[in-house]
Amino acid sequence: NVVPIKVQLTNPCTGAAVITPNLFITIIQGNVSDDTIDDTPNLVAESVSNADSGAQMRLNGSGYIYNFSTKQLKVGIDYTIRIRAGDTGGPIIARALFQPKK
Repeated sequence: NVVPIKVQLTNPCTGAAVITPNLFITIIQGNVSDDTIDDTPNLVAESVSNADSGAQMRLNGSGYIYNFSTKQLKVGIDYTIRIRAGDTGGPIIARALFQPKK
């Protein structure tokens, strides 16, 4: 019921870790490309950890982590996890496709 989402940003020139002020998780049902604008509503990201605050990822060493709860998701359905910079409406800097199995 928990998926640890981990992100590490690096400088493409030096390979050094980059810490941006805030990263946020947004979840959307379906395999959604970032190339087209869509109006599908985001699901509320829920964490199982008291260390997480809302949809904001927390610093963990030289990266970020979020303990995502899958309890609200339906089995066998695709979901797109988006990592956004600045706030939950900020630019998408990474995404991943996820499908709960149980």
